[in-house]
Parts: sequence; C-alpha cells; structure tokens
Amino acid sequence: MEDQSSAPDGSAVRRPARDRLRGDPKVRRGLARRLGFFVLSALALFPRPAVGQSRDAEHYQLLLKTKAHVKGIATIGGNIGVTAPGGLLAIGHNSTVADGRELVADKVYVRNYTRAFDVFANIPHVGRGGVVAGAIIAPILPPIYDPEPLVMPDPFDPANFPAAFPITCSGTNRAGRPGEIFTLTPGSYGKVTVGPNGKLVLQAGTYQFCSLEVVKYGGIFADAPATINVRDIFLIGSSSAFVPVGNPSDIQINVQGPLARVGSYSTFSGRIFAPNAKLRIGGLALVTGHMVAKQLTTDAAPQMFTCGNGRLDAGEQCDTSAPNGDAACPGTCVPPGQPNECTCSTPPTTT
Repeated sequence: MEDQSSAPDGSAVRRPARDRLRGDPKVRRGLARRLGFFVLSALALFPRPAVGQSRDAEHYQLLLKTKAHVKGIATIGGNIGVTAPGGLLAIGHNSTVADGRELVADKVYVRNYTRAFDVFANIPHVGRGGVVAGAIIAPILPPIYDPEPLVMPDPFDPANFPAAFPITCSGTNRAGRPGEIFTLTPGSYGKVTVGPNGKLVLQAGTYQFCSLEVVKYGGIFADAPATINVRDIFLIGSSSAFVPVGNPSDIQINVQGPLARVGSYSTFSGRIFAPNAKLRIGGLALVTGHMVAKQLTTDAAPQMFTCGNGRLDAGEQCDTSAPNGDAACPGTCVPPGQPNECTCSTPPTTT
C-alpha cells in the first residue's frame, strides 16, 4: 500500500505506507514502548557491576527471607531487601518508591507505571510505563545470592535468633471488653485480646504472650523501652493502632509464630522480628520502623516507611524533611536513610 505526495517539480511521488504510519501518534507511542523494552534488554545484556548494596540487616527497613509482594498504589519510603537466593520482590502497579531508596533481591519486578529508584537484581524486570529513576545494577556479583544470602550473618538462621527464642508463655488469658482500657505490667501472659474500641497500655519492660491481638478500632500503647515476645500470633486489626510512647526504635516485638499482621487503615510504629511469619499489611495502612519476616504480602495502597516524605507522619518522632520537623529534638533527629531514622537520638521535649 502506497501514498502519494508532490515532488518539488509538481510530479507525484509515491510514499510507502509505512512512512506515512510513522507519523501517526499511536504508532510513535508503540515504537517508544518497544524502544524502552530494547533499552531494558540491553541493560540485561550489558549490565553494570554491582556496587554498594548493603549486607547489613539494619540498612533495610523491610527485610524478607523468600519473597515480597506489594500490591499497587503503594508509597514506599524505605529500602526493601529479600535475602534468600532465588528470592522475589514485586512492587505493584502505580506505586512510588522514594528517591534514594533501594529494592534488592535476586529477582525484582517493577510493575506497570511504577516509579522505583535504585534496583539491585540478577533478574530485573520493568513493566510498561515503569520508571527506574536511579540505576539498575545487574547482575549482583557472587557470593551474594551465589551461594550466600544477601545479609550476613543470616538473621533467618536460628543460630542467630535473639536470646528470647524459643519463645515460651504462661499465665492467664485476658480478653478486653468493648471500649475497655486496661494496663499490663511486665511478665508472662496467655492470649491477650484488645476489644473493639478498647485500649491496652503496656508499661516499659519485657513481656511474654501466647498471642497478642487487637480486634478492630482499638489500640496498644507501649512505653519504651519494651520487648514484647509473642509465641504465636501478633495482630493489629482493622482501623487500629500500635503506638510507641517514647522512641519507636526502643520497642522490639519478636514473633515466633506464623503470622504478624497490621490491618487495613491501621498504623504501626516499632520493630518486628518474625523470622517464621508471613507479614500481612492491609490496604491504606501506615507502617514505620523496621520489620523482618519470612515473607510479605500487602493489600492495595499501603504507606510504608514514610520517613523523608516531607511531612511528619503518625509514628514518627521527627522528620528532618518536614517543615519544623525536628521541633521535638532540634539538631538530634536521625535523618532519613539512617538506622532508627525519624527518631530522636536524645529524648524529645514535652513542652
């Protein structure tokens, strides 16, 4: 099929249809998508050597053993790493990873229309409309993932578990009534449940629980420093909160069982170490701190590790990126990207 146009002398010139089609906006967009695919393929064929990925567990706000699936429309302000060889990290569509943050795994998938920053992977994949604003570093050189895990010493090796493991529990069960506010002192308990619209206050110290759960619309307020050891299940239900009173980095939750969950529309700030658990984060949940788990799944639109996003969020003592964000501890707020970020390295003021 051909098209006709005029030559300078007025005679007709036949132009192949493919030349005419190249001027079509839809065709140009299609060519651009193909070009993007070939560019990414070239990165895989001619990768840059791996530099800079950390092997320190504290470098990652979220560290998983085998896999992490973050659903779409997520806001991610922290480094995420999957430590096992063959591990998978997938960030859902239309999500945003903050500048300067890293996604590290043997296989990393940045889904359609998602914006990431630095990607470290042996097998990177960027979906249609996806953007890697920093760099794709591939492959990751041995011994990382071949044969060693990313983080060494391996935090998922039972030999490296905290002294609290194996976690034991004994004592009475406590089921809070709807709207009830109650306080527990350090010690050992059975199954403890916070009722709807209820509140549990944990004084500073060390606790042993068989399970610790907030049903919904409730909260747990933990005075720092505190260590909360849970043998079975740790659950913050929908529209609920786990709130540190004091420095969130001084609240450590150890979970031995198969599930740790922060429900939809809930907030959590603190540290979780759950090496055998699936970590579940509900839709529109806001989580800050440091989390280690066997695997992760989220519902849509979670907000994870918001330190450095330009505003002071729930669970943050301070945020140097926010206007007047260090008012609680001028000059001593730990900046974004550092261990214990967005906390006060000295006690915050109360005036």
